[in-house]
Amino acid sequence: MASVTPHAPPATPPSTATSARTRALDRFPWLAPPTERLIVVVSTAKRTFEMQLLLGPDDTVPVAGRFSYRSDRPYEVEVAFISRGHTVTTWVFARDLLLGGLCGEVGEGDVRVWPFRRPGEARRVHIELATVDSLCELSVRATELTAWLEQTAAIVAPGEEGRYLDLDDQLARLLTGKY
Repeated sequence: MASVTPHAPPATPPSTATSARTRALDRFPWLAPPTERLIVVVSTAKRTFEMQLLLGPDDTVPVAGRFSYRSDRPYEVEVAFISRGHTVTTWVFARDLLLGGLCGEVGEGDVRVWPFRRPGEARRVHIELATVDSLCELSVRATELTAWLEQTAAIVAPGEEGRYLDLDDQLARLLTGKY
């Protein structure tokens, strides 16, 4: 008894363009498109401010704070506090806290920010950093902080951060402990 095979359409020969392209790539392999890879350009804004560490109502100590912002980490600001040329500690918190703190009191818990002005003095922004063991209050000139925040807004506009966030990369960093 003969078996019945379903009818298949005839194989279509490769197009002339595909054949010519394949022959060209065989002869000139450097013409092949590079493998697909993502090239990420990271924009940054960095500035070191002379801040004041508040020890009491009229007692302050100057402290250098290096503020850093990166487009690949659009929600956060990193502040490295420097003493004698060495980073003493680094804090990472939301850029929105600094933006909001220019006009009113924002934040709760570890980081709070608010504007401050003494009569006859330039406006300042106070940044309070809290840990389980201690509380630290610093201030920075509002005009300098505003100018730097404008630079960050030119890199990533406030409210547009989600367009610049690579969730896969952030999750991988979090899971590998490299955050």
